[in-house]
Amino acid sequence: MGLPLALFFLSGFAGLTYEVLWQRELGLLFGNSTQATATTLAVFFLGLALGSWLFGRRAARCKRPLVVFGILELLIGATALLLPLLLPLYRSLFAPLYGLLGDRPALFLLAKFVLSCLVLAPPAVLMGGTLPVLAEAAVRRGGGLARSGIVLYAVNTAGAMVGAALAGFLLPQLLGYRGAYLVACTTSVLVGLVAWTRAGAEGAARAPSAPEPAGPASSSALLALAALSGFCALGLEVLWTRMAALAFINSVYSFAAVLVLFLAALAAAAGFARWLAARATRPATVLQRLLLGSALTVLFSGTLFRAVTGSPPSVGRGEDFASYLLAVAGVLCVAVVPAALVLGTVFPFLLRAEEARGSGSAGARIGRLIAWNTLGALFGSLAAGFLLPAWFGLWPSISALAGLYALGALLVPGVDRRGRLVGFVATGVVLLVAGVHGARDGDAGDRWDLRKDEHVIKRYEGSGGSVRVVRRRGALKLRFNNSYTLGGTAEPRWEHFQAHIPMCLHGDPKRVFFLGMGTGITAGAALRHDVDLVRVAEIVPEAVRASREHFGPWLGGLFADPRTDMVVEDARTLLYGLDDEYDVVVGDLFLPWRRGTSLLYTVEQFHAVKRRLAPGGVFAQWLPLYQLSEEAYQGIVASFVEVFGKATLWRGDFFSRRPIVALIGRADDAPWDANATLAAWARLEAKGAVNFDGALTTLPFMLYAGAIRSAAPAARRITDDDPWLEFAAPLWQRARAAGTSSAFTGRTLAAYQRSLLRELPPEEDPFLSRLSAVQQRYVLGGMHFYDYAVFTKRAERARRKEASWGYFRAVPEEVQPKRDLWID
Repeated sequence: MGLPLALFFLSGFAGLTYEVLWQRELGLLFGNSTQATATTLAVFFLGLALGSWLFGRRAARCKRPLVVFGILELLIGATALLLPLLLPLYRSLFAPLYGLLGDRPALFLLAKFVLSCLVLAPPAVLMGGTLPVLAEAAVRRGGGLARSGIVLYAVNTAGAMVGAALAGFLLPQLLGYRGAYLVACTTSVLVGLVAWTRAGAEGAARAPSAPEPAGPASSSALLALAALSGFCALGLEVLWTRMAALAFINSVYSFAAVLVLFLAALAAAAGFARWLAARATRPATVLQRLLLGSALTVLFSGTLFRAVTGSPPSVGRGEDFASYLLAVAGVLCVAVVPAALVLGTVFPFLLRAEEARGSGSAGARIGRLIAWNTLGALFGSLAAGFLLPAWFGLWPSISALAGLYALGALLVPGVDRRGRLVGFVATGVVLLVAGVHGARDGDAGDRWDLRKDEHVIKRYEGSGGSVRVVRRRGALKLRFNNSYTLGGTAEPRWEHFQAHIPMCLHGDPKRVFFLGMGTGITAGAALRHDVDLVRVAEIVPEAVRASREHFGPWLGGLFADPRTDMVVEDARTLLYGLDDEYDVVVGDLFLPWRRGTSLLYTVEQFHAVKRRLAPGGVFAQWLPLYQLSEEAYQGIVASFVEVFGKATLWRGDFFSRRPIVALIGRADDAPWDANATLAAWARLEAKGAVNFDGALTTLPFMLYAGAIRSAAPAARRITDDDPWLEFAAPLWQRARAAGTSSAFTGRTLAAYQRSLLRELPPEEDPFLSRLSAVQQRYVLGGMHFYDYAVFTKRAERARRKEASWGYFRAVPEEVQPKRDLWID
């Protein structure tokens, strides 16, 4: 049995790697919305369920099950290769499909489902058949149904854990996503070849197991419990992942840590189930107690999580990445792993209850249980992702699933009269506690993650995540998953700049596309221009609802204006799916370490934008420098200038600690019309849309530099296959928290601008040379203005004074503030 176990471990490794990479690859095509991800997951689980049922029924007829297992693995590797081969074809079909069905979301989702089925269903069905077939082989070798089935389940789950760890932490960084996918395909093929060539040791003379009996009526109860176990287990994985997102940074590592520990707990639980199955004399009573134990441990998992993380959450504060990851693992081991260990014992132990029913085909009986368990897992993940949080909230949803486990204790067949009475009483008590605890847990959870001086106006829970409108110091803020502020009303004029600068650089834009909405304040500012269309793509539906209901006074009529087209969809999906052209495209400030965000900074993303620009069109990608290292910034610049060769750099504000800048690219090489830009800015001033004093009313003051290509040739590009920023940004974020690294702001940023202007002075720059001599001096004035904001330490007083005099020499006297405010 040693070789089949080793092979099945590798099969589990490859299977989980496939699942992770399939979701990512199809996310690139269909979008990273929750609905698109759920579509991929649904196809995968349905395929597993169908394969378990189909191959389980036929396992008894196999003369050499290990050969069949080898053939299945070979076919998995072969059919998995269909995905990279079919993706180019799918991309060519996507735009026509979106044009045909984009305004009918349900039909478009169905089209995505059908396309996913064509490429994912074959390998998923084959994967589903591996456990029933191997279980049949193991039973023929003399192992019992429960013992063989549980051991195989544990080993495969352990392999899946390793696959989750390598796919989440290591393989994409070392090999890229295509290389990681090739490793999974190669593993499947090698497993298949070894199983096939070594199948002679199986012994062809062994007879197939007995034909499957009809079975007593209690079988339906076991199938229901298998489905309930899958529903609750996968539902809890989704809810616990959402819970973790409220306390941990939403990086690829955090999500991988939750998945790895969850699978590790399931593998360990299966090992315990094997020990328990060998000693249980009354399996029905043991199963009943396991379900009640699952209910109790799940019920208090949320409470434990909040207690361990603190209020507000402060996990790993000030620690480097390794220490932070250990802190995350410690929190999960206290709050989640105990519950996962108990609930993970339920399904493997069902095999012991199935064994007690009598004889029959091992493959058919195990395959049937796995099929129902997988279907339950599918519906559990969908319910937890789309329905439960929206209906009850996150914390009461966890309590609701705990209650389902308690109800499951009433379904256990074969319990004696006394045990059934005890079960009714215990279930009633647990349900009562779950109801009370769920109500109180919801209230406590709403207050738990609040920061100092914050007041929650409203919380939105849904498929996109947790979104809150909070009031702090008189201003509203929109916060996503407690870790990312989407915007606020404290200084809306700076958010207006994010629309005004690129639109004025175009001169007279009519069609504008915003990739990301946030609060909507920036998109609303676009309506101050003479536009025909302002299209806004936002992937989080709860953010759209919150903006509509609470930020109206700051949006300039965004939701009421007929020129606005608000689309709840992945912006990348719209770029690939629509053939429309735009005069201006504006990329929002994207959190670099959030999982999936790096795809908005890739060469392929910038090419997709450029294809949608009309002649003379302008693209602005805003960057939060306070969330970027210098390496990350240079990587984004290198990727940008590979597509937009004549890129320029503009500042969005003069904050020394939290500055933002915009990379500006154009659709063609047509020369910049400086007069049209300044005229557009003057029209805004006439409307009162630019309400600054002094030099800030002059657009060139916001210029960093003209041509910036020379600053980026050696930097590593970010691509869809190598989105290294997704893995590097969380490491840098923790290094900054530990004080061993710093953001690309302050003195580093000031030195960078000086080097750009020194390398290419305004009068020699192909972009800045189109400005008048006075306007070029404004560019230098902006540099000195930022220097003045940066050099604030007592020891830097001379530098500060130098910056102030540099500003006065560069900027005309009529727009200067009083000098005594500067020279101290």
